Amino acid sequence: MQTHSNIPITQESINPREQIPIPVESDNAIPYNEVCMASITVVSVSPYFHRFQKIQILHRDIPLQIRCDSMRIRFGLSTKYLDYAGRPRLSFMVDANSPTLCNLLDACDHITKRFLGFDCNSEWRPLVNRKFSESPTVRLNLRTEDGERSGWMTEIYHKDSSSSSSSLSAPQMVSCSGYDVAELDWLFRPGGFVDAYLCLEPYNYPENAGIRLVAKKLIVHY
Repeated sequence: MQTHSNIPITQESINPREQIPIPVESDNAIPYNEVCMASITVVSVSPYFHRFQKIQILHRDIPLQIRCDSMRIRFGLSTKYLDYAGRPRLSFMVDANSPTLCNLLDACDHITKRFLGFDCNSEWRPLVNRKFSESPTVRLNLRTEDGERSGWMTEIYHKDSSSSSSSLSAPQMVSCSGYDVAELDWLFRPGGFVDAYLCLEPYNYPENAGIRLVAKKLIVHY
C-alpha cells in the first residue's frame, strides 16, 4: 500500500477499464471533507479526444464533484488562456487554506499520474499552487459553451452578504450576454468569497498535463 499526504491509496484505486462518460450533475457535488479517498477511481472513457486520451475521475462510480464553501478570492478573472475555438478560457484563483482540501487534491494528482503512467519529461501542473508563502491557492475554471453558441455554461449566482439578514436571502442568477468578460469581472474581486461546486477534469497534452477544477456552479458573496 502506498500513502500520500497521510491518506492511503490502494492499488484498487487504479481502474484500467474503458467506459462511456458518465453525465455530470451539479446536485451530486459533496463537501470536500466527506470524500472517501479509498473510493476514488480513474477510468478511461475514450481512447482519443481531440487526439488525446480522455479519462474521468470517479467517486463511488460517479464523477467526482466537490463543494467548497466560502473560498476567498486571491486573484480575479484571468483571460490568459484560450479554448480550441479561440475564445477566452476564464479562470480565477482562490485560497486553499484547508489542509483536508489540499490533501484531497494532492491525492487526485497522484492517482491520476499513476493511471496515465505520466512521462516525467512533460510538465505536470499540480492542482494546488504552493508558490505563495501566505497560503496555497487553486485555480477555478469557468466552462464555456461547445459548438456555435456563445456564453458560459457555469451557473453563476450572487448573494448579498452585507445585511444582517443575508443568511436568509436567496442567491440571484447572473445573466451574461456572449463572452463579455466585463459583465462578470465585477463579481470576482480579490478578497471576496465564493461557494464553488466543482468537477475535476484531467487533461494530458504532449507539453503538459494535469487536472482542471471546472466550476459547474458558483455563488459569489458580495
